[in-house]
Amino acid sequence: MMKFGGSKGEWHRWATAAVLSWNPSADIDRIPLIQIHGERDSTFPIRYTKADIVVRGARHCAPMTHSGEIASVLQEIMLKSETNTTTQIVADPQK
Repeated sequence: MMKFGGSKGEWHRWATAAVLSWNPSADIDRIPLIQIHGERDSTFPIRYTKADIVVRGARHCAPMTHSGEIASVLQEIMLKSETNTTTQIVADPQK
């Protein structure tokens, strides 16, 4: 984990400042977003989030420590998305 933060924590300080000063564009609500969050994340505690999917036992680096679970969730989301798109196309043959 040291290579992500640097020996003196420079990256962590930069990332924290970037998150705290983030100013999203007005179009942000038009972009589909699914938040996947680690249940035991102490960097951004889950009680302060509106997570759509909670990875049990995962901390802040969930993609590194729980990659299998996250890959399964992403695959399920993509399959549902494909099914919904196909259903919409079949339901409206005029398009």
